[in-house]
Amino acid sequence: MHHFSLAFAALQALIALTIAQTPPVFQPPVYQPLYITYRTGTVKPPGQAVQTAKPPTISIPPNMVSETSKGLLIMLNINYPHSHDVKRMHHLHWLSHDISLSEEVLNIPNINGTTPLPYHQPTKQFLGDTAHIYTFLLYHQPSNFTLNSTYQINMAEKRMGHHLGLWTKEKIPNGFNITAFELDNGLQTPVAASYFSVFRKSLPPLLEWQEARMRKLIQDVTLGEGTVLSQEEIEWGIMREGLGW
Repeated sequence: MHHFSLAFAALQALIALTIAQTPPVFQPPVYQPLYITYRTGTVKPPGQAVQTAKPPTISIPPNMVSETSKGLLIMLNINYPHSHDVKRMHHLHWLSHDISLSEEVLNIPNINGTTPLPYHQPTKQFLGDTAHIYTFLLYHQPSNFTLNSTYQINMAEKRMGHHLGLWTKEKIPNGFNITAFELDNGLQTPVAASYFSVFRKSLPPLLEWQEARMRKLIQDVTLGEGTVLSQEEIEWGIMREGLGW
């Protein structure tokens, strides 16, 4: 049994290293996994959908543990909608460096601080929007590393990056660009990664009497006679009245 367990563990590790841990559009692919654990459970396999996203616990495989190495972590939404067209953009959600790799469970420094960029929860989505894809990238941090001065101040202003599309080089002025960031900071390709998708769950349809009651409740409180409610207003009204949806 012991030998079987070792063999099975080895097989699992081999399978993990042959499956890309980054989204299909991300080049080059990264095969070493990061283990991202939210309150709802571990993101497994990479790319699975999650409905809630609180600050996660991040772990590395045992073979990456090192007493002397440090890492740099980035979390990106690579499918963020541009406000005026259908193009998708990068949106930077988290940037942390000087992360010790001495244990499997990473101790992320300054998780709620201001330098260089604290964790930012996944952004609100509108009903009907495509799933947003959040990608975690872990880099080996070079020895004697200092974050490029460009990224040491006003980092929050650089959250939004270049258009995705077909990986064009079009950028938002002063926005975040992962390729430029790697070059500016002397980073090689990521050594481990994972990603997940977040979508807005549609509410179940109301029964006729429930919808009529909800319309009246909202009109009585906030709206005038004869106002036509949008589906969005109905949904928020349902939540406010605590009907369980």
